[in-house]
Amino acid sequence: QIPINANGEVQFANLYVTVSDGTSDGVSSDTLLFNVIENGMPRWNGPPSQGFDEGSGISVNLRPYLSDTDNAGNPSDVDLLSISIIGTEHQEMLTAELDGYTLRVDAMDDDVFGTTTIGLRASDGVEFSDTQMTVNINGINDAPEFDISVFDDLVLLVGKQSEFDFSGAITDVDG
Repeated sequence: QIPINANGEVQFANLYVTVSDGTSDGVSSDTLLFNVIENGMPRWNGPPSQGFDEGSGISVNLRPYLSDTDNAGNPSDVDLLSISIIGTEHQEMLTAELDGYTLRVDAMDDDVFGTTTIGLRASDGVEFSDTQMTVNINGINDAPEFDISVFDDLVLLVGKQSEFDFSGAITDVDG
């Protein structure tokens, strides 16, 4: 990770190195200081995991999780970046689409749930960087359904006992 100060300026970084030849008196240590120079590549600041209930969706503004610099390390306008979806781990679970910097994610249907990831790419036209966003679709216990069409042609007679098998009329998508 590139060290920056409170003003967003790149700082010097250091690395402490110890070299040994395997003997007790053959150890040498020193600190290397180096200046990190930006390469102009857009940078993601880890978009947080997102979650929503099955049958619904969310919209996420990705702009706060992006930064960019020019080749000299000077900050560049994030609004000049283009964002794209490069993949979804479980495409059968959700749909994902971008409108500018807003990512819209929707569950594929009312009964899909689980965890997946969406691959995102930011590009400044020359350099690009990728990140993953984890999405958790929460399972909701759906009520059983009762198909009353089994009674459509039913005729009941007074004083006569009737038996019904409802096993084919009751369904529960959650088991």
